[in-house]
Amino acid sequence: MRKDLKAMLYYVVLDYRYTFLIFWAILMCTLVAFTLIGSMFENSSIIVFTGPAAMIFSLICGLNLTKETFPFCIKMGLTRYRYLIGSACFVLLFAAAMSVVHLVVKNAFEFVLTTLGISGISHYSILQFLSMPETWSNELWVLAVLNLLCLTLGFSIGTVFYRYGLIGGFGTIALLFFVIVLPSTREVLAEGLLEMGEGGVTVHFGVLLLISLMAFLPNWPFLHKASTVPARAR
Repeated sequence: MRKDLKAMLYYVVLDYRYTFLIFWAILMCTLVAFTLIGSMFENSSIIVFTGPAAMIFSLICGLNLTKETFPFCIKMGLTRYRYLIGSACFVLLFAAAMSVVHLVVKNAFEFVLTTLGISGISHYSILQFLSMPETWSNELWVLAVLNLLCLTLGFSIGTVFYRYGLIGGFGTIALLFFVIVLPSTREVLAEGLLEMGEGGVTVHFGVLLLISLMAFLPNWPFLHKASTVPARAR
């Protein structure tokens, strides 16, 4: 089993390596462009929020994971159970990598802004909207959990699209949206995840981590008898 998991992780990491590098290259080029604009135009006002960009990228990667990796891994002899175990390991590693790289890029960008004395660019962190201290460890933890949530949700939704096609996928999204907007659901989520205090909003990221892990579970009933051919191609 260990050899199968190593082989799968090696394949998936290679498959996503260029996508990962291209995303961060584009983001860093964008930050460089903002820095040049801020240094050339002193009265410019630019707001930068890199955290959501990383989470959107994680969501897209999760959506494509089943379609890009499941058929090949199964054809190469990997069982569906081991595929899911390997996918779980990959999304954990990917979320951690996204968090670490984001922290490095964020701190480097802020260091450049401080060194050059550019005051027209405001770089916001997710921690600024919460009651948590702005430390590097909290930044790593929060971004890792949020990226993991985006990856697991994207993976599960992508699996539905793979198994049942566009109708099943968009139907699932519509159903999730309907459930979330229900007052009772929003009340339960607010009570379980959020806590209002004098210092601001406190988010229980331990609960959010549990939700992220639970969001991975629906993949098993969808994939344990799934074909190696996507629904829309059958």
